[in-house]
Amino acid sequence: MTVGIYTNLHKDGDLSVTTALLNELRARKVDYVLDPALKGKVKGSFFDLEKSPDCDVMITVGGDGTILRIAKYCAVYGVPIAGLNLGYVGFLAEEDPENIREFVDKIIKGDYKLESRSLLNADVNGQSFLALNEVILTREITSRMIETDVFVNDEFVDRFFCDGFIISTPTGSTAYSLSAGGAILSPTVSAFILTSINSHSLHSRPIVVSEKDEITLTATCDASLVIDGNVDAEVKKGEMVKVRKYDKEVSFVRFRGHSFYEKLLTKLNKWSFTDGRNKLNND
Repeated sequence: MTVGIYTNLHKDGDLSVTTALLNELRARKVDYVLDPALKGKVKGSFFDLEKSPDCDVMITVGGDGTILRIAKYCAVYGVPIAGLNLGYVGFLAEEDPENIREFVDKIIKGDYKLESRSLLNADVNGQSFLALNEVILTREITSRMIETDVFVNDEFVDRFFCDGFIISTPTGSTAYSLSAGGAILSPTVSAFILTSINSHSLHSRPIVVSEKDEITLTATCDASLVIDGNVDAEVKKGEMVKVRKYDKEVSFVRFRGHSFYEKLLTKLNKWSFTDGRNKLNND
């Protein structure tokens, strides 16, 4: 068995969690390949982000943002992800660092199931982008709203005057889409959510469409295309963004007893005002 290690150096700056993980793998004589960002910091073999990592599972050390950065790569090469959570929310990461020994044992024994998640493919101006959470057409750095015409399978839905427009996967339904008033979808639902951000309309409501549908956003003004939180392209007036389901999925390692609804209840309670206030005080 070979394990890939992808570490967020901002979350694990002293590499204490990564080192503990490597020690557990060495103790069990498990081979591993490392994130190239760890060159010069950790001894070992490193995978190439332009090629297959040649590993059976990719362990991420960080938060959900860390998983978002490596998820497309793992989807392309068919490598499942097992996350060690160093973040605050952790909807995608499976286990906390204090349980690292049990975490490694379960992975080695294959004591887990795989949960597949859909990705979005966004095309604009001959460029393609993959998103695990969401694709957003949003205003540039300005106080003006954007106008966008929305089509589903070439059928006109509406023109939205808003701060931005979100196309979200079920995975992304607990991210920005949720903050904008979108519905929460179970990961097993084959659908996408269309949600406008601060729409200047009383009738604007989130729309759930089939993942078989193609969604087109036509910008009626200059805008930015945001993929999983990163501005990846500029969209000029009149240009179209076409979004559909990507033909591959990404798989996540899931242990028994870690259900989506249990995690949902725990994580949403973490977002409460009281918990946030305590966190600020503790910081």
